[in-house]
Amino acid sequence: MAFSGNESGSTESRKRLYIGLEKFKVTAFNPNKAQLAEMGIIVDDELNYISEDEGVKTSRVAIYLDNDDTDNNVKTVLSIFLRDEHQTTMSGKLKWINNEGISFYGTQEDIDNKNFYDWMKQEDEEGNTKVDLESFVPCKSNQEELVNFIKTFANVKNGDPAYIENMDALFNGDFSELNGLLEHFPNNKVGVLLGVKTKDDGTLVQTHYLKKFERGFSTDMSYLQTSVNSWRENGGGSNVDFGNFPYNFREYVPTAAGVDSSAEDDIPF
Repeated sequence: MAFSGNESGSTESRKRLYIGLEKFKVTAFNPNKAQLAEMGIIVDDELNYISEDEGVKTSRVAIYLDNDDTDNNVKTVLSIFLRDEHQTTMSGKLKWINNEGISFYGTQEDIDNKNFYDWMKQEDEEGNTKVDLESFVPCKSNQEELVNFIKTFANVKNGDPAYIENMDALFNGDFSELNGLLEHFPNNKVGVLLGVKTKDDGTLVQTHYLKKFERGFSTDMSYLQTSVNSWRENGGGSNVDFGNFPYNFREYVPTAAGVDSSAEDDIPF
């Protein structure tokens, strides 16, 4: 595991949906049938987290969350779908990620010639660049979202190691590297913004915002607000309701008006 982190200090017939920001503990990454049973979730067969389409594998990283609130206990599953391919923009630029979890869009030539953003090349008093420019590798689709989640959950300091050592294992159904985090940080919490998405058929489903997470001790929501606003300005979230800033956590009350499918759906298991 290559994440340098720091510790932070009734069944109903209608499924409850929630909006707003809540702090959660992580209880499991991709549990098997026996582990789910220990969590009180009974399934008939082992869950298959790996799929394949036209020769490209997709790995669903299923992160089980619990807000650990005895008065209003909320459990949810946040899913990040990784695709085993180099993430590319519509204009053909490739996405790269380094050992600090910092991403960059450019060509292979840009990487070879160190044609990075100017702020990345700024040097400190000792002549070291602000960003590790030597460790950029191809970024899988949604890999940055997963790395950002782990960085936030584990309270990784800026500039410290933050990378998944064995990405190939995730595409082969081996999630042991992720579950190792729970041994090191059993009490850490991470802030996740929950929303409710209205599907095309009018069905309401729980969803989560994947572009920005909050540390368990954070109280400043301004960066989250900026991220959500930017996402909406670029066409995201037209059918997702997160509530209004400062995103107070509460049960969702449906309205007559519906609320982009780029936020992932909540999958129960």
